[in-house]
Amino acid sequence: MVLAIFATWSYLTLGGRSQVPINEEKLAEEVRERIAKNAPEIESEVKSVVAELAPPLGIAISQQFKEDRDRYINTLRTEGGKFAENADDIFIDALKAEYGDFLRAHRQVLADEFPDHADEESLDRLIAEFEKVGGRLIDRYRVKQFAEQAQRTQASWENIQPLETPEPGEPSLETQLRDYAVDWSVLAFTQEAEEAVLD
Repeated sequence: MVLAIFATWSYLTLGGRSQVPINEEKLAEEVRERIAKNAPEIESEVKSVVAELAPPLGIAISQQFKEDRDRYINTLRTEGGKFAENADDIFIDALKAEYGDFLRAHRQVLADEFPDHADEESLDRLIAEFEKVGGRLIDRYRVKQFAEQAQRTQASWENIQPLETPEPGEPSLETQLRDYAVDWSVLAFTQEAEEAVLD
């Protein structure tokens, strides 16, 4: 892991400025080979780092979660209601804006398709007319569909229940959360490092 990070950092900082041509595919292949060759050492290092960081990180996450739990639950309930109230407007406005952006991005296509209206002023009027008609179609057909989805989402949101208390002998919820967060962090960091090396 350390080797992969160092190789990525070296390439990004030194390779990017170098005047010597660098074969990126060959470099990535060499890094992959070194990672494969040193996999046991890398895995051991990662486990060591996780073992060192997990306890204090887990304790901090657990304490913060205990302090904020009631706030999370309250926010979950209130934000769910706000989402249902405002989602239609937010979604429709975003959809209309995206349609308008699409039309403006394809301005030249419109000019090619409607050569009689290819001057700037005519194109502006044409785009505005397309946006107006598109907005009416969105209002007519998408609002109902989205309202149904928003209702299903709201119902799902309200059905979220707190987790059951673990049985005796099972890890506490805080420990499970900590372990999950640590595992996720390691996986996310490993994937990010691999993507940086391979890209």
